[in-house]
Amino acid sequence: MKIHFLKTYPEPWHAVQLGLKTAEFRLNDRDYQVGDYLVLQLVDVHEDGTVIKLNRNIFRQVTHILANSFGMPRGYAMLSLHPVEMGSKEFDKLVDALLEQREKEKQVAV
Repeated sequence: MKIHFLKTYPEPWHAVQLGLKTAEFRLNDRDYQVGDYLVLQLVDVHEDGTVIKLNRNIFRQVTHILANSFGMPRGYAMLSLHPVEMGSKEFDKLVDALLEQREKEKQVAV
C-alpha cells in the first residue's frame, strides 16, 4: 500500500469533495494499486503559470483500477475512489502509514 500525493485543480477537486466525482483518470506513472491512498491536494495556477498548493486535502482509497484495457490510452489508468473519512479505521490506517513513511524518509536522510 502506497500513499500518493496528487496536485488537483479546483474544479475536479471540488467535484470529488461534493461526491460528484468518484474516479480519477491519471497517467499511470506511480504503479497505482488497489488499496493505495490518494491525498488530493487542492492547487491553483497563477497567471504566470506558478502552481500554488492551497493546503486543502481530500483523502481517498483506490478500490478499482482500469488500465491497459480496451479504450484506455496506453500508460493511463482510471482509478475508482472510496472516501476516507476522518475518524474512520481507514483514516487511522492512512495516518499510521504516513507516519511510517515519514520515519523511513528520516532514516534514509541520516
